[in-house]
Amino acid sequence: MERETQVFHLARMMQKYSQKPQYELALPFVKIRKSVFEKLSVNDVLLLDMKVLTFILLKNDVLCANLALQHVESSEVIVIIEVKSKTKISKKSTKYKIIKPSLGTCDIKSLEVGKHLSWTPFDLEKIILLCDEKKLAEGSLVRVDNKLALKVDRLF
Repeated sequence: MERETQVFHLARMMQKYSQKPQYELALPFVKIRKSVFEKLSVNDVLLLDMKVLTFILLKNDVLCANLALQHVESSEVIVIIEVKSKTKISKKSTKYKIIKPSLGTCDIKSLEVGKHLSWTPFDLEKIILLCDEKKLAEGSLVRVDNKLALKVDRLF
C-alpha cells in the first residue's frame, strides 16, 4: 500500500514539471489609442488587420515563431512558418496601448519550420485580452468586412 502511495505522489510531482518548454500561443498584438482603450466596453470590435489567420508563439514576451492556420489532409492545423531569433517585443508607447490576444499555452519540444500544432486545445470563442500582463477582457474572433477582428465579450 505504501508503494502505491509513493507512486501516486511521484506521478503527481512529475505532472507539475513539464519536460517540454511551454510557449504561449497568441494572435498578433493589437495597438489601440489610449483614449479608445479607456472607453473600451462590451461588444466593441478591434480590427486585427489581417485576412488570413496567423499566430505568434511567445515565451516570456519574447517572440519565438510565426504560425499560420493551414488545411492539411481534410483538417485544419497550426503550422510553424517562421522561427524567429528570440525577438523582444517592445510594448512602450506614449500614444498607444498594446493588447495581447492570448489563446493559451502549449508544449513544444522543438521549434522547427513545418511542425504542426494540435488545434483542439485552443478555443477562438474564448480569447483572453491582456494589457501590461493584466487580464483586460475576454473576447472572440469575428469577421468584419472580410477582415478578422476581436469582439469584446466580457471585461474584467
